[in-house]
Amino acid sequence: MMSPTRDMLKGTIQIGATFWGGEKPGKRGRGAEGKALILIAVEHSESKPGRVRLLKIPDTTGETLISAINSLVTPGSVIETDGYRGLQQAQ
Repeated sequence: MMSPTRDMLKGTIQIGATFWGGEKPGKRGRGAEGKALILIAVEHSESKPGRVRLLKIPDTTGETLISAINSLVTPGSVIETDGYRGLQQAQ
């Protein structure tokens, strides 16, 4: 379900990226063909996950990630990541 208002996330936000798509032969992980790269942003509400945003992105360069995060997250929010270098550039 999707909220019609689609407010930006705020507060403490965990950011990560993953590939979406079924198992296919060929290269695995980053650079896998035929799969969509998805940025995931999860807002924390006390000790549990809150609202979630998913966004299809073309790559994980710092420029792309900064633009995507700016479209999903309110300025001044705290961003937590898994330490991926592209996400560190976006902070």
